[in-house]
Amino acid sequence: MAAMVTIVERTAVRAGETVRGHIEGGAGTDVVLLRLEISPAGTAATRLAPGEADGAGEFVLEVPATAVPTAHGRKCAIEYVVRTVPDGRSASRDLTSVRVTGRLETGRLQESSPFADRMIARYEARRFRIELAKVDVQGGGQLAGRVHLNPGKAAAPGLVVTCRCLEAWRTNGRSIVHNRRQPALWRLETIWSESVPLEWRDGETWSGFRVPLPDALPPAVEARSIAWRYEVEARLRTRLGLSDTAVATPMGFEVVAR
Repeated sequence: MAAMVTIVERTAVRAGETVRGHIEGGAGTDVVLLRLEISPAGTAATRLAPGEADGAGEFVLEVPATAVPTAHGRKCAIEYVVRTVPDGRSASRDLTSVRVTGRLETGRLQESSPFADRMIARYEARRFRIELAKVDVQGGGQLAGRVHLNPGKAAAPGLVVTCRCLEAWRTNGRSIVHNRRQPALWRLETIWSESVPLEWRDGETWSGFRVPLPDALPPAVEARSIAWRYEVEARLRTRLGLSDTAVATPMGFEVVAR
């Protein structure tokens, strides 16, 4: 009879908790908790927690404290699964899916260390710059801050702030092993966007904005083969049809393999 699994505790856990299960007839079976990064280019699996079923078929796997919550975008997703480890006699098989719950505690203005294989927009305009104050980059959160005029610059009527959620996935070389001869190629699509015009009070050198994020949006994530990013763009179109643009991209979860 094919081995079956029964989770004796809940299948929805928080980062840092444990997944406990029982494999019928699976004593001594090696198992592993995997993070699956699903995209149109395929699925990349990352080993998070290995374990072994004891003589009674029970196993315990620890979910890392840094685990990203289970999340779905438009075409990409992050999911978790408990899978058997192939032993040469049988192939691996998925035993059960696990939903990791929780929310991002706080976003950051910069990544913990620069990423070598992806381009993250972050630059000032000639006449102004973006200063973020509230960085809650996940569904139900918000982005708030100010657009400051650079020294010596006058108020900029017609300036618009746009907040967007970008879904990105790597289309080549999604292995954890980096290939220095093959630069990373990423596909980017906007899955949500909202724009707000700024108003300038007489004599003020800054103007504030606040944009709520819809509940259904995924958290900001930089993973091995997929990413969800929240860009804040301030753009001013000139009379000549050109544009002066500043962009800020705050960071959320960083689980990319370096």
